[in-house]
Amino acid sequence: MSRIHLALHYPTLTRHSRRELWYLFLKRASPDSAKALRQTGALDKFAAEILNGRQIKNLVRTASALALSSDSSPDGRISQEYIEWALQPMKQFESYMAGVFQREQEGERDHREESVAVEEEQHGLDDDKLEVKGSDENEEKQEEGQEEDQEGDQEEEEEPEPINSGDSSSDQAEDDEEDEDEDFDTPPTKRRRLEV
Repeated sequence: MSRIHLALHYPTLTRHSRRELWYLFLKRASPDSAKALRQTGALDKFAAEILNGRQIKNLVRTASALALSSDSSPDGRISQEYIEWALQPMKQFESYMAGVFQREQEGERDHREESVAVEEEQHGLDDDKLEVKGSDENEEKQEEGQEEDQEGDQEEEEEPEPINSGDSSSDQAEDDEEDEDEDFDTPPTKRRRLEV
């Protein structure tokens, strides 16, 4: 990327422009071949392939090299067969790369789905732990409350009743009023202790 200074977008070539590029590059390599392929309609077939100018130029060069190295074409005439031979590996490579790209996308999607499932699983386990922990704490609190109630019941049973020392009924009434005020202001757990 450091060698790229300016990126330009070129729109996809039209079928007509691809046909003209095929003819232009073939004419440079072998004028007779270009005319023959145009007359047979082979250029229309090759123009149907979605290629850019660089790919067309490389295909013509490869087909020209195949024609020059072949015993069946000593004059280097490029036939439809040589272009098809050159085109076949390019198609296979593009198909392979499309499959790789698709697998990468599927792999990324699967990875995201797995990540979400793992996170949901972890959150679900955390919630279960919280519920279990919360229920354990509630059970402990209930047990502590029952123990306190039992201790309070035992303390009440052990308390001797106060002996009336002959106080006047007015003193007794004042004491009862004070006890009621204390009971109203203090929480129930402290009331038991105060009563002792």
